[in-house]
Amino acid sequence: MDTYVRLDIVVSNDTYKELAKESIRVNARELEKGSGKMWVTPVLEVERIRTGETNEDALSHAVDSTITIHSNEYYTHEDTPSS
Repeated sequence: MDTYVRLDIVVSNDTYKELAKESIRVNARELEKGSGKMWVTPVLEVERIRTGETNEDALSHAVDSTITIHSNEYYTHEDTPSS
């Protein structure tokens, strides 16, 4: 049985949309046949249920300026757009 993966990515503006598309292209091109397809569709509204934030506010997070992030480290927020 083949394994399939579906990614749903929501971004707040066209700049992030293009970055997301290019990242997917670069990383999927090396895969064999069946690398996948991208659908780009508008999202009418987003709401973070816990806080009531909507649209771009629901897709962003506060950045702690005291944290230094190095390019070789992964940084994951507990408060993601899906939380």
